[in-house]
Amino acid sequence: MNFRLTAALGAAFLIPGTAFAFDLTLYGVIDTGLRYSHTTTEGTTTDSLQMMSGQNAGSRFGFKGGESLGSGWRVGFKLENQFESDTGNEKGGRLFHRQSTVDVSSPYGTVTFGRIGTFSSAAGTYDLFFGTGDAFDGGGDGLITGPYSFDTRRNNTVTYESPSAAGFTGYLQYSFAQGNEAPHESGNERYLGAAASYRRGALNAVITAERVRYAAVTGFGKRDDKQVYGLAGSYDFGTFRLLGGLQYVTGADNLAGLWLGKLADGSTDYGRLSSTAVGLGAVIPLGKNKVEVMTGYATGRYGKEFAQAGETYDLTGFSAAIRYHYAFSKRTEIYTGIGYQQYKKDFDTAPGQKTRITQVAAGITHRF
Repeated sequence: MNFRLTAALGAAFLIPGTAFAFDLTLYGVIDTGLRYSHTTTEGTTTDSLQMMSGQNAGSRFGFKGGESLGSGWRVGFKLENQFESDTGNEKGGRLFHRQSTVDVSSPYGTVTFGRIGTFSSAAGTYDLFFGTGDAFDGGGDGLITGPYSFDTRRNNTVTYESPSAAGFTGYLQYSFAQGNEAPHESGNERYLGAAASYRRGALNAVITAERVRYAAVTGFGKRDDKQVYGLAGSYDFGTFRLLGGLQYVTGADNLAGLWLGKLADGSTDYGRLSSTAVGLGAVIPLGKNKVEVMTGYATGRYGKEFAQAGETYDLTGFSAAIRYHYAFSKRTEIYTGIGYQQYKKDFDTAPGQKTRITQVAAGITHRF
C-alpha cells in the first residue's frame, strides 16, 4: 500500500491566516529469491544454493515527505531502512541504513544533510554514475556486477544540487566523517565529490570526480587518498536504451564486486587498487516486461601501502550478465538471470591465480 497524507496545518495549530501543506509517504520493497553459484579457483570448485534478499532491489521500507513554505521554498526528508527479507535481520546495524536526510529546496537549488549514497555508490538520491551508465544500476546484493569500483553511503554529508539550465545540473558533496568526528582532523575519513549531468531528449550523461581522504591508521600513519573519476551515459533509441561507462580509480579497495584490501578475517590490510574499467549494457522493453544486459572489462594494479603487508599483483576482470523481468502489475514482478565473472591475479612473486564465477538467480519483487 502506498500511503500519502496531505493536510493543511495552521488552523489546527491555532495560527490564524496560515496554511502549511505537508505530505508523508510510506513506501517499501520486499525482494526474495534463490541463487545458485559455481566458483572455480585453480582447480578448487565450490557450489552453493542460497535464499537471498535484495537480488533485484534491496528490501526496505521508508518514509519521505515535506512541507511547502511558499515562493519556491520547500523542506523535505527521507528516512529509509534496509532489512533482509529472508531472515528479518536489519541491514548495516542501523535503523535507517540506506538514507537518513533532510533537505531544503529553493529557486537556488537543493541542499541535503545526513547519511546518503555518494555519486559512485549505486545508492540513494544521488546515484549518478551507476544510475546513468549501468544497466543493472550496480547489480543486486551479492550478484555479479559490472567492472566498476563502488564507493559507499556516507554519514555527516552535505550535498548541493544546482538548478538545471539548458539541460545541465551541477552537484557538490562533502562528508565530514564516517563516524563521530574525531578531535583531530587526521582521525576523520573525509569525502569530497563534484559532478555534472546533462539531459536532453533521449540523451543522458554524467561526469563525476571524487576523493576520499582516509583517516590516519595507528601504527602506520596516513594512507594515500582514494580518487575516482567517472564518465557515464545512456541513449534511448525507443526499442532499447543503450548505457555505458568509463571509470578510473586510484587507492580503491574494491573492483567488480570484489572486496580487495581485506584479510581473511575481514580486517583491513591497507592495500590499494589503481584501475581502469569500461562497461556497456542495454535495457530492452518487451511490453510491460524488460530484459537487461551488461558486460564489462577492467584492468589494474593492486599493491600494499606498507611493505610488511605482503604481495602485490596485476588484476584483470571480465563480467557479463543478462536478467529478465516479468511484471504481473506495476508493483509485483518476478525475475531470473544468469551471470559470469572471471578475474585473474598475476602476482609479482607467485604463480598467477584465476577465478571463475557463474551464477543463476530467480526471485520475486513487490513494491508498496
